[in-house]
Amino acid sequence: MDCCGGERDRRPVIGVSAVIDGREAAMKRQKGRVERVARMLAEFVDGECPHVDGRPAAVCVADELVRDAASAQRVGRQFRRAGVQVLLCYDDVWAYPGELEGLLLQNIGMGQIPAAHVSGNSAAWPGVVYACAATGMLAQWGYFAHRIVGDVVEKDEMPAAFSAGLKADLSDWLAAATTVADMWGTPYASFGGHSMNMETGLAHVIPARRYFGVNTVHIDMMEIRGRIGTGHYDHESLELLSWLERMMPGRIHEKSVHGDREPTREHLEYQCKMYLVMKEIMAELGATVGGSRGSGSGPTTCPPATCRRRF
Repeated sequence: MDCCGGERDRRPVIGVSAVIDGREAAMKRQKGRVERVARMLAEFVDGECPHVDGRPAAVCVADELVRDAASAQRVGRQFRRAGVQVLLCYDDVWAYPGELEGLLLQNIGMGQIPAAHVSGNSAAWPGVVYACAATGMLAQWGYFAHRIVGDVVEKDEMPAAFSAGLKADLSDWLAAATTVADMWGTPYASFGGHSMNMETGLAHVIPARRYFGVNTVHIDMMEIRGRIGTGHYDHESLELLSWLERMMPGRIHEKSVHGDREPTREHLEYQCKMYLVMKEIMAELGATVGGSRGSGSGPTTCPPATCRRRF
């Protein structure tokens, strides 16, 4: 598996672990089954849930099953060293969450990370009981984890594959969790003010920082105007406009066919320059997301659709 890259590798590292009833008699009965389903989960993440850039997911598999307080600490510290930012824990069989869950997560890091407990009802002692107890215990101290319950296909009383429904649920959750992890610690590029002075169009700094780890950087629209004025984007904007014309044949006109309600080709060319400038600024900031004011109510900002008239 392709695990944790270098300094420039922005793929969130996904930690995969599994819990088991730590009593000796239960360990003997369940160990082979739990190890097998943990490998299945890791192989699924590695093979079927690539990063958005097309590369395989960065996966870190626990060196051992979580069975008691000591093993929970060891696995948590292993994940911390690997830089785990997303946690998938498979709960195939019944276990005691109280002494495991908090220690595992607290040793990974000092803050919350996206975490999910995956379980099914096919084992003789279903792990869904552990998943419910563990996520409930976490919720009591404000740590919210997801529960993903699905079917496991069995062969000779051993797990052989995940059902299509469980795979779909895992893929959806991993897409959301890795997106949050990828955004965490990056800036949101906010171009201009909020639309028509409405709070619904305002970039809310504190919630974005608290829930997504995203800090807001405000960029005045005059910065865009100044860069466009250098002429640096003239050639590339024409290439972009030509691409738009190929993608939308017959829909881009030299003059507006609806009076002044739609931008002409000249306005669209200017918007292409704005797009290129914003893309460049976001790259300079290392921003993963950005947005601009969508409509105007005064001369201090320049929304995309009317920027040419304002300037």
